[in-house]
Amino acid sequence: MKRAFTLIEMVIAIAIFALAMTLLYENLDISKKFFSKTKEVYKRAEYKEKVIKLLYQDFLNATDLKSDIDEKAVVFRTSNSIFHIPHPYVGYYNIKNRLYRIESIHPLKTVLSFNDLQNARVFPIDMNITDFQVKIDKDKNILIYFKDEKEKEVLFVKNLK
Repeated sequence: MKRAFTLIEMVIAIAIFALAMTLLYENLDISKKFFSKTKEVYKRAEYKEKVIKLLYQDFLNATDLKSDIDEKAVVFRTSNSIFHIPHPYVGYYNIKNRLYRIESIHPLKTVLSFNDLQNARVFPIDMNITDFQVKIDKDKNILIYFKDEKEKEVLFVKNLK
C-alpha cells in the first residue's frame, strides 16, 4: 500500500519552511544595512583622506601666506591646482563651520568680497568641520589644524623662513 503525506504534515512542513524563509530574509536585510553603513563610513574616510592630501599639497607649496586676525581664513599662492590654473592663488575660508577652498588667478584677501569671487572657482569641502585654524608663531612656523565632529587633527607644520 502506498503511503502519502497527510494534510497536517503538509501544513507543518510549509509553516517550518515559511519560518525559515522569514529568518533568512531578516538576516539578509540586516546584512544589507550593515554593508550600506560600512560603505558610507569607508567613503567618508576616503574623502577625508583626499581632503587632507589636498590641504597638505597646497600648504607644502605655499608662498605669500597670509592669515586673518581670528585665524579662520588663510590665503596664499601655490603650484597645486584642482582646476588646472597655473600657480593659482588659493584661499581657505571657514564660514559658518563649513570649509571652502577658493582658487583664483587673482590675489585673494582674507576677508572675501564679491570681486574676489568673480573669477574664482569655489570648492566646498563636505566634511563636518567645526573648527579650522591657521596659526603662524613668532618663529615663522605655520600650524594648520581642523576639528571635525569627532576629533582634532593637526595637518601641517611648516617653517616659512
